Amino acid sequence: MKKVAICVGHNSSAQGAMGSLGISEYVLNSAIANILEQRFRDTGVKVKVFHRLPIQSYTKQMKDLAKRVNKFNPDLAIELHFNAGMSKPKGHEVLYYHDSYNGKKYATQLDSYFDMLLPNKDRGIKGIGVGDRGSQFLRRMRAPALIAEPFFANEQGTIVNEHFNDLVQAYEEFIKGI
Repeated sequence: MKKVAICVGHNSSAQGAMGSLGISEYVLNSAIANILEQRFRDTGVKVKVFHRLPIQSYTKQMKDLAKRVNKFNPDLAIELHFNAGMSKPKGHEVLYYHDSYNGKKYATQLDSYFDMLLPNKDRGIKGIGVGDRGSQFLRRMRAPALIAEPFFANEQGTIVNEHFNDLVQAYEEFIKGI
């Protein structure tokens, strides 16, 4: 049985960016993660949701999250986010650790589902190196790991009001294909 760790970006105390509808990254992505966990409940893929604990520092949060995720021993770990820009930026992107062959392969696959199902611009996949934003999550996971950024905060109204099911479907179809 394949196993996928869905990690919700940020935590209950520091909820990340606020979108144009006033919904934080943490709240929106918790809802998406819970839907995905439900949809895969009785399938050949075990999806488990992980939340960062609101502990002292980002580094400690990542160490704790990695310990719990690695104990689950997934085939893939995905951290759900959205980009913080509120003015002109638009689009989706998927981040992976720069020297992870499987990370790059999975990033390309998830990005293609975003391309098919979301109306916004494709910003591509991006290899993240040591010290770059997101590298602690990507480096600490034993399994290939991705950070999904399917839209910018200024696009939240369009995505949530008109394409929420498409966003969930993009994740679902991607997970089915791993």
